Amino acid sequence: MHLHRKLPVRTTMYAHNLGKLKECPRDNSDRGFLVYAGQPQACRKCGSTGHNADSCEQMRCRSCGKIGHITKDCKEPRKCHLCDSETHMARDCFLVYAGQPQACRKCGSTGHNADNCEQMRCRSCGKIGHITRDCKEPRRCHLCDSDAHMARDCTKPRSYSEAEL
Repeated sequence: MHLHRKLPVRTTMYAHNLGKLKECPRDNSDRGFLVYAGQPQACRKCGSTGHNADSCEQMRCRSCGKIGHITKDCKEPRKCHLCDSETHMARDCFLVYAGQPQACRKCGSTGHNADNCEQMRCRSCGKIGHITRDCKEPRRCHLCDSDAHMARDCTKPRSYSEAEL
């Protein structure tokens, strides 16, 4: 069964093209760019019009946002883009709202983050005290919970979009 979904498309730069989407983008295409017939060229690197990213001569740093260098050459200290702290990156930040307690993504408890975690949690069996490589439990498929195969060999659909309804 093929599922049809209506996906919102935002075209703020070129409002005259609203509603002219000819076909639905594929699932998991969140990194794609929609281009309409007759749309002027727009560069996703520097934000100006008249050329596209392939022919752009501007270098914009994704870390500090300045033009003239790229992220790997950036001299500015790296900061968390969620809270502007220089002590950690966004992947380790759990500050979604002011005053929220720290939560560890390794052990799941609060009061510390993953960098300061002293617990070891196995991603295979979920028990605390060892890591996956040292796990004594039999390996199981995380898609169907079978011990006869691993996820890479599983016939169960990996995502909702692959499921037949």
